[in-house]
Amino acid sequence: MLKKKAKEYIITIITVFFCLLSVTEAAASSNSAGALEVRPVYIFENKSGRDPFRPRSMQDEFPAIVEVSITAFSLQGITTDSLGTKAALFRSRSGTDFGYIFINGRLYGENNNVITGIAGEVRSDREVLLIQGDREVLFRLEEFQGGPNIRPDVPGNAPAGQLNNNAGRQNEDN
Repeated sequence: MLKKKAKEYIITIITVFFCLLSVTEAAASSNSAGALEVRPVYIFENKSGRDPFRPRSMQDEFPAIVEVSITAFSLQGITTDSLGTKAALFRSRSGTDFGYIFINGRLYGENNNVITGIAGEVRSDREVLLIQGDREVLFRLEEFQGGPNIRPDVPGNAPAGQLNNNAGRQNEDN
């Protein structure tokens, strides 16, 4: 019988030890629960730095620290918005992965950074003059540059051999 009481005594001591251990762990975790930091699973980082819903004219300008030479540019296209503002699209032959946009006398590079030291003007629907220091380069688009949606089908612009739909209807009515 003495052995039985000794076993019960040892089991009781071990049980009390584990109970005290769990209580101290619970107290430690409750103290750190007040300082628990909740972090989101994913944080979106706008790496382009430009809000796509705000016009370029309303944004702050941060000059870029980029060495750019206008002699390495090739003119890709000229666009006109509904207000008549023209923008020229350039690609650099220097191996950069991004293009450049020239609008309102300013050249914009990667992440909407203004490239300082380059001025110029869009002279027509086919010509852009860029000035960098003492260099002036006049860029011209080819007369018929290939690609989808380059020239919409408007009266007088139909390729040779195709009739304009409006012209065909006029002939049928007569």
